[in-house]
Amino acid sequence: ISIDSTAVKDTSGNYVQEIQSNDVADTARFPLLFTYDTTGPALQYWTMDMNTPKFTLVFDQIVQPQSFDSSKITFSADVSGTPIVRLTASAPNSTQLSRLIVVNIHPDDSNNIKAAYLGDSANN
Repeated sequence: ISIDSTAVKDTSGNYVQEIQSNDVADTARFPLLFTYDTTGPALQYWTMDMNTPKFTLVFDQIVQPQSFDSSKITFSADVSGTPIVRLTASAPNSTQLSRLIVVNIHPDDSNNIKAAYLGDSANN
């Protein structure tokens, strides 16, 4: 890590001692402990708009939209979780890393959702 002398002050108002990026060999500080992220993202909420037709998945951490597999998404008509519609060809509209994935619903998937009466309200 490198750090500018004006990055932070102590409680007496003294600035931190600078570590320049070109001083890596002599003064760079390496972490005492580095813990890799091993916790998978959790879905916080989702919304659906059958007028566009799109749905948005919002996660608690950044995800990779290009890893999205629509065939792993099913919609249920109630809390029982009985699958009614499994997506087949829908895809995210961006590959940019983000906490949310906006999915363009393929016409075949949209028709299946509508036929199952799942897409008749703003948020299902």
